[in-house]
Amino acid sequence: MIIWSGIFLKQAGMSSKIATAIVNIFFIAEVARRFFGSRLARYMKTVSLLLLALSIMTLGSLLFWILPDIGLKVIGLFLTGLGVANLFPLILAVAMDLAPQRAHTASAHLTAGAGISILIAPLLLGKIADTIGIQQAYGLVLALLLITGLLILQANHLARKYMHKG
Repeated sequence: MIIWSGIFLKQAGMSSKIATAIVNIFFIAEVARRFFGSRLARYMKTVSLLLLALSIMTLGSLLFWILPDIGLKVIGLFLTGLGVANLFPLILAVAMDLAPQRAHTASAHLTAGAGISILIAPLLLGKIADTIGIQQAYGLVLALLLITGLLILQANHLARKYMHKG
């Protein structure tokens, strides 16, 4: 999402210089969340923290993508940074909690999946943006976030069901 955000802000009416500078708000939010996220992990269940992070990222993506107001887009970019900051470590921790006997396999698959996503997603989003426009392409990010949330809820539900039977 961050790779194309400067272009998206420019198309929303910002100058190139300001849009480029504003993108840093995403990284500032990431650093803040990594700092405070580790403290939150002491008080919240990992899956709850993961769903919170995903919810914050989804809200931020919605603000950034849909609303025409530049100020709200900047807030959305900040919230997206807050949400994404701990996403991978939290997903990894939840996967290992759900299947501790397969922690090595879970770690390998998630790491490979994340690497492939980081490699392919920006290129795919760019190609889609060239075809249908960047505004519409960002809608796919939101769809992926919603699918991720549903998969997390389903995996958690199945794990609890399995634990009660086993």
